[in-house]
Amino acid sequence: MINHGYNGTRADLYLYSFNLIIKTKCTRDSMNERQLTEELGADSFHYPANIICFFIWDRSKIIKNPEAFKNKFEKNLSEKTKL
Repeated sequence: MINHGYNGTRADLYLYSFNLIIKTKCTRDSMNERQLTEELGADSFHYPANIICFFIWDRSKIIKNPEAFKNKFEKNLSEKTKL
């Protein structure tokens, strides 16, 4: 559990020595691609790690173009450190 004071966010696995978080997500029938994108964006904002790996099981088949979806979230570590 990573606590920010107002509420906790839960990483599935946090490897402190590598500053790496692994987060799993599973789509649901009541979710659309935009909601999934917003959840992943919120997750990447709240976690303090330099590297976050998302594993997404698209059980409900909401992601129309998996390659384009992946590219939205794939960033080079050097780009992140420039911010």
